[in-house]
Amino acid sequence: MPLQEYLDSSLDIQSNKVRNKLLREGYKNYQCECCGMTEWLGKPIPLELHHKDGNRNNNVLKNY
Repeated sequence: MPLQEYLDSSLDIQSNKVRNKLLREGYKNYQCECCGMTEWLGKPIPLELHHKDGNRNNNVLKNY
């Protein structure tokens, strides 16, 4: 499915599927978006998607 379909806010798609698609497409990386670190205690930092508006169904890219 194209990325745009994942980001369509009318669809109910699990956050982990959106996260994996964003990583595969190169829109997000495994790093802290606040400090830029990619490792913590020798292990890669997992990417957590946080919906800025608190609506888990709002998958518009700028909402992460």
